[in-house]
Amino acid sequence: SKSSVKDFDLGGAHSAPSQSAKAPYEVVYEDENLLAYIKPAGMVFASPKPQVKTSFTAMKQWMVNARPQTECIQFVNRIEKESSGISIIAKNLVWRKHLQDHWTSFQRRMYVLVEGHLPPDDVLFCFESEEGKKKRTRHDFMYRTMRATPTHTLLKMES
Repeated sequence: SKSSVKDFDLGGAHSAPSQSAKAPYEVVYEDENLLAYIKPAGMVFASPKPQVKTSFTAMKQWMVNARPQTECIQFVNRIEKESSGISIIAKNLVWRKHLQDHWTSFQRRMYVLVEGHLPPDDVLFCFESEEGKKKRTRHDFMYRTMRATPTHTLLKMES
């Protein structure tokens, strides 16, 4: 009989977008123009090679299904594989261009967890790796000590 047949919603054009599907990474901010998520340490952010699993690809695939009304899905900033941090996805070209054009003028903060104890509110330095140069450029980074345990110190830095 016809009443025993069950129709399944396969997500066609007439179905409502799934706002409840869980994102692959924690979304920390979202509005009509931007989505910000936490990229974990050890995960490649993006790659031109399609076979490489990346956090951006996973978020883009999720957004295609969970946010079908999104005009475009383009990354704004990159984070190194070894680092965790907030990655931003622009939902339209106007915002992507605005953010990328002004990226270097935005104030950035990062928290760094180091093993051992560092003096409170001091300076860390590193050298830029420059091919073929004998004298390398030194960069100083002031930090504020946020918290310390017997084995680690948490630093707040601005760049």
